[in-house]
Amino acid sequence: MGQKYTDPDGLLRRAIEKVTRADDHLKGSRPGKWMLVLESEMDDRKTISVFKSAQQKPWDSLGLLRFATLQEELRAYGPGEAEDD
Repeated sequence: MGQKYTDPDGLLRRAIEKVTRADDHLKGSRPGKWMLVLESEMDDRKTISVFKSAQQKPWDSLGLLRFATLQEELRAYGPGEAEDD
């Protein structure tokens, strides 16, 4: 049987380190601040959970979320389509 993990932060930290080693764009870098936003479903109920790196300040979390939001907006609109004429 596999090992049972009871520490989500430790598990996520190890997963992020593995992603850093596996992604060519991240090779040689060290993971810094990170966040995971997870939507879970159980029956007809949905919940949102947020996990973040240890001792992360609220303004760092907000900065990461804002950056991710901007990236998603760019992906959704495509290049050059987000501006009003």
